[in-house]
This record gives sequence, structure tokens and C-alpha cells, in this order.
Amino acid sequence: MPAAGLGAALAAPLPTARLPLAVGGHVAVFLLLTGVLLAGAHLLFRPGRPPAGDTVGPLRAAVPAVVLLGYAAAAVALPLHLGFTSAAPVGARWWLLPLVALCCLAFLLGAELVAEGRGGRYAAIGGIAVVVLAGAAVTGLAPGFVLLVVPLFAALVAWQAAWAGVLRRRGAPWWLPAAVGAVLLAWPVATTLPLT
Repeated sequence: MPAAGLGAALAAPLPTARLPLAVGGHVAVFLLLTGVLLAGAHLLFRPGRPPAGDTVGPLRAAVPAVVLLGYAAAAVALPLHLGFTSAAPVGARWWLLPLVALCCLAFLLGAELVAEGRGGRYAAIGGIAVVVLAGAAVTGLAPGFVLLVVPLFAALVAWQAAWAGVLRRRGAPWWLPAAVGAVLLAWPVATTLPLT
């Protein structure tokens, strides 16, 4: 997928450590750039094509969205906090969490647009992003420490793709899987990776 490769190449020279997440800043910027490129490709090659899954109005989806966002935060934060490391957003992590979530949201919205409601295509986009991120770490385009977090990132992307499939089958609006997934991906990145 050219968008992920270009996202990795564009993220490499940027001062991503200024976020101040040593590794998470690079991952967040990579996701942001890849998401913008995916959305741009969708607009360029599929102009006027509405996103798949708009069967529920935005007001009717508001309550389930809030509940699912809370559930996503608890589903990822509690196991991380109780099983691995402190996953509570403290200090600078309070403002980093929404910023990283916004970057993850951009990626997942771009993936939703390009996938057009197809679960296999959506999972492939996430898988390609994982492979490109690992390749960027091996080639020096990303910090080498990224290789240590790629397995966790791959598991979170797979988990998010499964949730997205369930939500799509339930007729959720096209943006809801991306919003829920943004919390799922962002929480570990913003709360557990080292600060600079």
C-alpha cells in the first residue's frame, strides 16, 4: 500500500520526539500521515462515493458511541494496567492521550473510507501498516525501539479490525468503528511508551 510507505517516508525526517513521546510520537505521526494519505486517495480515486455503513443517524448513534468508547478505554487500559505496566494517563500523558487518539482516528477513518465497508480490506490495511512500521524500524526510518512494540501494535490492530467488523454488521455509522478503535490504539501508545 503506497499510503503506508509514503507515510513512513514522510514521518522519518519530522521531529516526532517533540510530542514528547520518544517512540509513540513517531507511531502517532506515521498513523496521522498514513490516514490523511488514505483519505486523500479515497477522495481522488472514488470522489463522491459515500462511506459504507451509514444506516443509523448520528443522534441515534451518540449513546452507543459513548458507551463503546468507555468500554474500549476500559478493555485496553485495565489489562495493561493490571498485567503489564501503569496505563493511567498521568502528567504529560493527559494531554498526549487525546492528541495520539486524534492521530489514530485519522488513520482509522482513512482505512474505513478506503475499505468501503469490506472487513478483509480493512484488516489488510491495518496489517500493511504494521508491516510498514516494522520495516521502517529495520531500515532506520523509524526508531529501532518500534520493533519491540510492533507485536502489541499488531495485536491491537487485529482486535480493532474484529470490533469494526462486528460494529459494521450491526449497522453502526461508518465513523463509529474508527472512533472506538482510536481509543483502543491510542491508550497504550500514549500511556505506556517512554517520554522524552
